[in-house]
Amino acid sequence: MGKSQHLRQNSPAGAQPDGCATHPADAKINLCLSSQQLGSAVSLRAYEIPASGGFLLTDWKDDLADLFAEDEIVSFRSVDEMNDKIDFYQRHPEKREPVIRKARERVINEHQVFHRIQKMLAIAAKIEW
Repeated sequence: MGKSQHLRQNSPAGAQPDGCATHPADAKINLCLSSQQLGSAVSLRAYEIPASGGFLLTDWKDDLADLFAEDEIVSFRSVDEMNDKIDFYQRHPEKREPVIRKARERVINEHQVFHRIQKMLAIAAKIEW
């Protein structure tokens, strides 16, 4: 059994193989590839990573434009674009910082669970029973 298989099978939740970031803010770039699993839905990672102070590079979803401003999220539409952006943001760490800060502010101010509950209650209040 390889080392990573052993860790997945025998370690407590959250344990990572050597060399892996254990917290999104520890990684230079957090990559989200959710199109295959989620189709058009936005992954929770679009909220979790910025909220924790991490830099997110995610595959494009149309709903991202409704959730974040262009300077708050970095996305890609092709493997080539993903590779170009990985290279760019690795070479220019100073360009990641404003994105991290703005995305975190957006998530904290607009995308927490209680924001969703408030929205659901407002919608429910408009329903005529």
